[in-house]
Amino acid sequence: MKKTILLFFILLMQLTAWAQLGNGHFFKTLRSENLTEESAVERFGQWFALPQETEWRRVDERTDRLGMTRVEYRQYVSGVEVEHSQVLLHILDGRVQTANGTVMEVRQAPAKIRRRAPIYRDGTPTDLLGRTLYLVSTKYGYRYATKALSTDGSEWIYADADTGEVLKRIPTRYNLTAEPVKVTGSSFYSGEVQMDASYDSKSKTYLLWDQKRGIHTMIGATIPSFQQMMEAHSMTTNFPDFAATLPVPEDEMTEEMWKEWYETAQIDLRNVSMTNYIARNAVYASSAKSKFDSYVLNTITIDRLASKDDEGNLTEIVPTEDNPLVLFTEILYYHTDGLIEQVEKTITGFPFTLDLRGFNDEIPAAGVDILFYTVVEDETTEEEGDSITRYLTYVTLNPDGSGRRAWDYDNVKASVTYERGPWSAADIHWGMQHTYDFYLNTFGRNSYDGKGAPIYNLFYMPDGNSSSDYVLDTSVNNACAIQCGTSQMVYGMGSREGGLGSMYPVVELSVMAHEFTHMVTNATAELVYQGESGALNESFSDLLGISVKKYVQGIDAPWTIGEGMMEYSSNLRSMSFPKTSMDGIAPCPDTYKGKFWLDTESELDNGGVHSNSGVQNKWYYLLTDGDSGTNDNGYSYQVDGIGLEKSQQIAYRTLTEYATEESQYADIRLASLQAAADLFGENAAEVVAVDVAWKAVGVGGGGGLTDIRYIEQAARPSTAPSVYDLSGRKVQNPQKGIYIINGKKTIIN
Repeated sequence: MKKTILLFFILLMQLTAWAQLGNGHFFKTLRSENLTEESAVERFGQWFALPQETEWRRVDERTDRLGMTRVEYRQYVSGVEVEHSQVLLHILDGRVQTANGTVMEVRQAPAKIRRRAPIYRDGTPTDLLGRTLYLVSTKYGYRYATKALSTDGSEWIYADADTGEVLKRIPTRYNLTAEPVKVTGSSFYSGEVQMDASYDSKSKTYLLWDQKRGIHTMIGATIPSFQQMMEAHSMTTNFPDFAATLPVPEDEMTEEMWKEWYETAQIDLRNVSMTNYIARNAVYASSAKSKFDSYVLNTITIDRLASKDDEGNLTEIVPTEDNPLVLFTEILYYHTDGLIEQVEKTITGFPFTLDLRGFNDEIPAAGVDILFYTVVEDETTEEEGDSITRYLTYVTLNPDGSGRRAWDYDNVKASVTYERGPWSAADIHWGMQHTYDFYLNTFGRNSYDGKGAPIYNLFYMPDGNSSSDYVLDTSVNNACAIQCGTSQMVYGMGSREGGLGSMYPVVELSVMAHEFTHMVTNATAELVYQGESGALNESFSDLLGISVKKYVQGIDAPWTIGEGMMEYSSNLRSMSFPKTSMDGIAPCPDTYKGKFWLDTESELDNGGVHSNSGVQNKWYYLLTDGDSGTNDNGYSYQVDGIGLEKSQQIAYRTLTEYATEESQYADIRLASLQAAADLFGENAAEVVAVDVAWKAVGVGGGGGLTDIRYIEQAARPSTAPSVYDLSGRKVQNPQKGIYIINGKKTIIN
């Protein structure tokens, strides 16, 4: 009993103490101080050693289901925004309960003074070219920098405002109708599934468009590049945001003006929503029947071949080992020259089965032609090497599973059968409906933004063009959520060409829920996709992805992400035993900075965002199911699980209410303790379990590397600010002249 009381006392101290976590990260409980929002903001100057000319701007406010209001402040120094500097205040009944976040402090990382002070244009600090300036944290301290989205929209690039040196790169990677139409589909991973869709009376087809939930499942390869969209009719109709950027009305734009506009506005294009364009131009996954059947070719079997003479008589062709037949098979898009695959096989007898599962064999919306032919020597000429193509037959397969045969080429005939496999559109649409329902029923969240935003699922289908031609494409062995300028999820169809990277369609339920959670994170915490914050970003997607899987399949569903998706391993990541991820091929750490931990400064995987996620993944497993063991620090633990219903609420609240853009593991530990206290009370057993589970993975005690430190409240320094000359040299005793003080040119008389 004494041990339990002592543990509660320790936790209470942790939740009420002023915790400084290094590099400006902090967490402070304030409920006992009876502070209003205004008075709490006034205390920022007492809590931190802030640069002179610091200004706090209130940028956001929202109230959660507990009635607690979350208010966000951003730090500005001399009018320049300090990138990723946030303070979150949680307010209940008009009184501040907690404050947490990341700030820029003079004693920790003073700003490097530029050789030239910012230029203020309409109050906005810019460089000489008019680009907005930010104060960005680097390993050399804070630096003035410009921020731009890369031309392919894949990352934010921060460059030193003076030298142009790249300081860091941060990856980035919608009328309701009556009740939906119920359809069925053959999925790859879940058998036959029931889905909500729409019926288009004009085309008499069923569309995988769930109007009630706002879920659109479409063929991603039909979304073209920006250059192609520019060449489409009426850019400003598809993209109303573009109209204001054109020098003259669209119908007066010349070719040269379009070229100049595109070159100068290219980066801005990446910030323009594509929702309007997609709604107008995307192709929905569709079926002529209320059954979305299996459309992927697995095998084609040739039963017989026969040729006709001039009188129409058939003579069967019987290849043998002594007289073999070389058969060429071309798989093409329906009525086009877009070649998918060409296979050459020597046949010595029938029936002959051609296995197509190793090829890029998805049938597109228009259907596919399978053409069989032989090449034989032309006996009518004397020139050596002349040959003719003798077509044997071709088969057309339609997306609804129906097919027809034609055999009017060169008086030959064949009988062909084919076997089909599952089509991944059913997995995607069905899985996203369950993901949407999970978030709505479990957390009261309507879509990823909490405001009912439409959800676009784009699945990849090959069309003979390189993936670089498409801005909403991904590799066949990948799935991703696209965050900049638009919010879609794109899924690859996998590749079974051999090797460890061989995958089945990348649409397993936990993977889809994982990608959806990335968009939730982007709409809330915006965890920077690099280093520890990036690993936490990935981990929160795993945490809530596995929760969706258990929501659908039951509590006994395995703790694995991407189960059955890999051809040569049973899973993509294991949460219960991270070191066995991908059956040990790609192990993840289960202890903070323990075995398999990847250096967060490494260029590999953006500082280990996928591997280092294993630490919080293990924490979530322990918090939910409980377990005992010894971590890599030699710390023995025994965690009593609190069950999935409670653990997922703690994880969700931690992510959406307390996590900030550059949260580290130590920040999230304190945030999750506070989230548990909000939900269950400060001295609840759930709070104890959260703490014990963190210690089990080496965060916050138990031999770990991130024990919090209690410090005295730091008074605001009374010393005069540093003074620099126009060359950036520090001046101890400035005389009359022009100097740089707090980043601004100042005249001393």
